[in-house]
Amino acid sequence: MTNVYAFPPVRIVSASPWVEVAPVNSSRSFFTGARIISAAQRKRRNAQLTVAALGGNSSGAGYMENLRILLAGGVHLVRLESLPVNWWADAAGLRSRRTSQPVAWQTDTDPDLSWSNGDPVAWFTGQILMGEAVTDAGGFPAVSITGGPPNILIARAGEVLALFSPIGSTSGSQARVMRDTRTDETGAATIRLMSALTGSGRVNIGTAETAIFEMVSMSEPMQPVSGQWTYDLSFREVFADEIGSVTEVDPWR
Repeated sequence: MTNVYAFPPVRIVSASPWVEVAPVNSSRSFFTGARIISAAQRKRRNAQLTVAALGGNSSGAGYMENLRILLAGGVHLVRLESLPVNWWADAAGLRSRRTSQPVAWQTDTDPDLSWSNGDPVAWFTGQILMGEAVTDAGGFPAVSITGGPPNILIARAGEVLALFSPIGSTSGSQARVMRDTRTDETGAATIRLMSALTGSGRVNIGTAETAIFEMVSMSEPMQPVSGQWTYDLSFREVFADEIGSVTEVDPWR
């Protein structure tokens, strides 16, 4: 059985966006000299992180060494969460204006209290954007949204958009945003996507992706007499059909 470990609670000081690698075979026709290109392997993403050894109560190095042991030289895997393409500080100011989360109600006697008004009533916190999968005027897949703040940059190229259908679900289908998009004076916009989604429901913009990776390398840094030092980590995505059944483990909670 393969374990998939949660990434430790450490301070990341730099990170690459998840870079999609699409290997190809390239050749030339013997008769015409025409260039012939074909996919050589399936696409997969690579990720790189730099972790502060003195982050997290000065325990960053300890967490990294524990992770190294748990992964057992590549036998086990790790689940990573993507960071915004434009790094977190820029996106943080927009987060509360582009996302919403379901609210769970409970009482002392009912840990899962539901609301209804003839039909079930869902409660949310944050900015509720409603969207529908469409095709835009250029023929590209898109999501048409309403309910956003007026006249702002609502989605940035390379960010992740999630469509939740039905709106109360906690797991949405995701696609990358193709280009920068602004809302109009009513808070509506049509956001062009890199891949098609289906259906309609609640929309979050600038969300994180999660995926399973194998750790390709972790540096073995030298600890200085004083001051900060870092760990450099490289990861390569793996797919469910490559690893079979797995057990998700979070030893840090």
